[in-house]
Amino acid sequence: MRPAMLSHDGNAHRVRSQTLILSELLTREVDDFRSRRLERRASCRPTATIVQS
Repeated sequence: MRPAMLSHDGNAHRVRSQTLILSELLTREVDDFRSRRLERRASCRPTATIVQS
C-alpha cells in the first residue's frame, strides 16, 4: 500500500474495516459449510438423528 493512501482522511481505515468484515463473514460461511458437511456425513447412516440447531 502506498503512503499516499494512508494520508487520506481515514479512507484506508474504512477500506481495512470493510475487508475485515468481509473476511469475518467468509470465515463464518466456511465454518457453516464445514459443520453442515459433517452433519450430512453423520446423517448418512440409516438411523439418522435429527440435528438440533
